[in-house]
Amino acid sequence: MPAAGISTPHPIAIAPATACLFRRDVLEQLGGFDETFGSYLEDVDLGLRCLREGFTGVYVPDALAWHHGSATWDAGTLG
Repeated sequence: MPAAGISTPHPIAIAPATACLFRRDVLEQLGGFDETFGSYLEDVDLGLRCLREGFTGVYVPDALAWHHGSATWDAGTLG
């Protein structure tokens, strides 16, 4: 869903990786996602490392993304 009240690109600090594009050089410089986190925290870790190194992002309200499910998490294991 679009963010309420934001109709133009807006600077952000950290974005969920499910709907995010990263520059390849940034991923290479930072070593990519830390696989020891498994699911749900690796994007927060990467976002914090981006901030530490001075990288930021931009929320683009016209961009569209569809998340069709998980390739790493089995819904049958959710309790």
